[in-house]
Amino acid sequence: MFVMQLNPFKRFPEPLALLGVGGLAAMASVALGVAQPVRAANVTCQAINATSIIGGSIPSGACYDSVNAGDSWEIDLSNIFAANSGSLPLNNSYSLQIANLNTGPSNTLTFSDVEFLVSGTTGSALNNNLVTFTDQAITVWANSAFNLAPAFPFAQGLGGYVTHGSTSIFGMMNVASQASFTLNGPVTAGTPNIGTAALLSTFPVDLQAAGITSFTGAKIRGIFGGSSNSVNAFSAGLARFAGDPFTTSPTAIYGNAFNVPVPGPLPIVGAGAAFGWSRKLRRRIGASKAAA
Repeated sequence: MFVMQLNPFKRFPEPLALLGVGGLAAMASVALGVAQPVRAANVTCQAINATSIIGGSIPSGACYDSVNAGDSWEIDLSNIFAANSGSLPLNNSYSLQIANLNTGPSNTLTFSDVEFLVSGTTGSALNNNLVTFTDQAITVWANSAFNLAPAFPFAQGLGGYVTHGSTSIFGMMNVASQASFTLNGPVTAGTPNIGTAALLSTFPVDLQAAGITSFTGAKIRGIFGGSSNSVNAFSAGLARFAGDPFTTSPTAIYGNAFNVPVPGPLPIVGAGAAFGWSRKLRRRIGASKAAA
């Protein structure tokens, strides 16, 4: 397996050079026949610890807030960090997943400017180069200019995949900080151990290799372009891997879901899939590993 090697002694004159910022305007949902609201809202939900879903137990605590076409949505992981003494391990890998939770008639959900935002520090006080940063976008999406679809770890029901924002090159992979796409589900037949949920996962992120010295906050953010029908539930989650993300299951999963009908609950990350792609699939596509 190819593993990207970085110089551990490299100094970063621009500490956030590997972190992207900003984004493009929301993807229009006119093609789906969805009317844009007069005023777009910003809808934020706190993440929950959804690790139990790995064993097939659907966690409680789904966010019941509604996200309409044109709204910005955000999963805030601040309570997860608070429950873990203010930080998450840097020597772990992290993978982002967006899922269409529809299990009924086929529908298409549209997303734009989806990004993974990180807060923390680079450098150290000992070396007098400590820099604190907040809500900086990490390059996790396979660059659409070089890949028709994300190479790792998996996508099904994916359409219209386009990346933008900042880009970085790690080994053989070119990655970007933002992605726009559609998820058409449920997927007929589906893939073993993943089910019928239309979903998209990102590269595993190695924050430590990017020169980040503390990981103290994270958000998953994007714009919802709308649904092709009235079914519009979706989830966003972050998987944490203490071991090799290409050969092991997640150690923990954090996330939440929007537009979930009361009383629910629905799965947080995929319709029962949890980031649970099969080990056989992970080994086959684990030829290279990306660092943030």
